[in-house]
Amino acid sequence: MDILSKLQENKEKIGDKPFLFTEKETYTFREVWEKSCEISAFLKKKGLKRGDRVAIISENSPYFVFSLFGVMHAGGIPVPINYLLSEEMVEIIKDVSPAVILISPKFEEKQKLFSNIADVYFLPECKEKGGSSPSLTEEAVIIYTSGSTGFPRGVILTHQNLIADITGCLKRIKVYPEDRFSVVLPLFHSFSLTTTLLTPLFSGAGVVISPEIKFFEKALEILLRHKTTIFISIPFIYKLLVDLPISSLPFRFCVSGGEKLLPSLEREFETKFNIPILQGYGLTEASPVVSLNPLGREKEGSVGPPLEGIKIKIHKEKSKSRIGEIIIKGPTIMKGYWGKPEITQEVIREGWLYTGDLGFMDEEGYLFLVERKKDMVILKGLNVYPSEIERVLMEIPQIKECAVVGVKKKDKEIIVAFVKKVGEISEKEIKRYLHKKVASYKIPRIIEFVEDFPYTPTGKIDKRKLRMSYGEG
Repeated sequence: MDILSKLQENKEKIGDKPFLFTEKETYTFREVWEKSCEISAFLKKKGLKRGDRVAIISENSPYFVFSLFGVMHAGGIPVPINYLLSEEMVEIIKDVSPAVILISPKFEEKQKLFSNIADVYFLPECKEKGGSSPSLTEEAVIIYTSGSTGFPRGVILTHQNLIADITGCLKRIKVYPEDRFSVVLPLFHSFSLTTTLLTPLFSGAGVVISPEIKFFEKALEILLRHKTTIFISIPFIYKLLVDLPISSLPFRFCVSGGEKLLPSLEREFETKFNIPILQGYGLTEASPVVSLNPLGREKEGSVGPPLEGIKIKIHKEKSKSRIGEIIIKGPTIMKGYWGKPEITQEVIREGWLYTGDLGFMDEEGYLFLVERKKDMVILKGLNVYPSEIERVLMEIPQIKECAVVGVKKKDKEIIVAFVKKVGEISEKEIKRYLHKKVASYKIPRIIEFVEDFPYTPTGKIDKRKLRMSYGEG
């Protein structure tokens, strides 16, 4: 079984059942298959070969879905691109060397960034009549996620990786064909792709595609209109829902991922709406869901036991501590990083994926997250690596030294950049430069100018002391 075969099976068995719902349109399983075949025929006519990569730059829309399946059908490997990026997008596209780039008209202004790298075609013009048998590769998708150094890494996930993860999710939570899943998180993210698109595909359920998070009230109106029953999101969105002047929601249950859900927010949400939130844990390299609380047996503060088929160990550097690095093993573990075999070998050792996250397990096998091993910051479910921002800051001649940290402020994490100057430059000028180089959500909220830095005995900037200066250890 592969992902495309499941779509074809649904087309044949429940072809007239609606699959995708948007504000104004509805597409059945048969229509999604036919639209995907049109894109496949288009790509084959343009000379796409088996194993070629195809970058997809699109907002959440039916055409993202058609493109994803169409590229698979044509024998290519889809590479969803984070459309929130600016120049970083070029780095990713150069790294994966796509034969073709499919782009939404919404992002037409970005075309000039990479038009000299590969052939660029605009959706929804990419269609051609004529069908053929699928020519699938082992690899289902390449999803880029930042590495610990801040440079992007392409995670290669196979059909079997994704199907194992979907199967594990469906054994953990009961899904009915009448259910409808929310799509509010970007589909270029593995969390959204697996849980809100592919999982309903394999259960014959529906998918309600809503606008971006920044238009959340509009998105919620669409979700309610189409009778969404399973809501999947991040803690930031659950906080928005708690603060809205509404008293009820139609969801059977909710799932939270992307970052730790505060127990206080979980209690506040469940008290207000009488709907359980199932907190889970995952990472792109594991397709991505690793663990998930079972409905009716949730543990506050835990991200649940591992999915069926996944093993979790706590790799402890200090034998007496119950806290250690979370390492995982199972059929969901990625094939590797695109073009980076050495880094792949560093993180996958004897079949175990070393996640870089710290946690512990209780006597019932429930996993608890404690801290990120590295200094990664998570903003609204998106990973931000301080070293990436530091690298760009050091391009500015007036900056001699810098350090970027995440700091908790009123239950939210913000980015603070500490800067030592060698010339005159303002906070406004620094942020203006950063806006040209990195996505807007990565811009530090605060630029703090310092005369000097605290250092560790080994000569590194002591980031812990910097956090303490903002009231956090």
